[in-house]
Amino acid sequence: MSARGTTHVAVVGAGWSGLAAAVALLDAGLRVSLIDAAPQVGGRARRVTLALGDRSYALDNGQHLLVGAYREYIALAQRVGVPRAKRMIMLAEVVETAIIAI
Repeated sequence: MSARGTTHVAVVGAGWSGLAAAVALLDAGLRVSLIDAAPQVGGRARRVTLALGDRSYALDNGQHLLVGAYREYIALAQRVGVPRAKRMIMLAEVVETAIIAI
């Protein structure tokens, strides 16, 4: 199919690249299915819980993925509506917001 809005694209992988591709395809007016083998989106960028004794801490993992892609990260975060004040402190929230946008 070639008509805008009727073409359905499958994006395999829900990491940063897959999320960015899915958002770009949606912006182009295409239908998108996002597929990933993991139970959560974000690929290597995700929130993990660290238990130490009787306390647990939520940690954002995957900031190393932003090295060399800072402008692209900010553009994607802005595109999916992450507030400016949270763009650098809540990596996992950006991933979750991108999924809601899809």
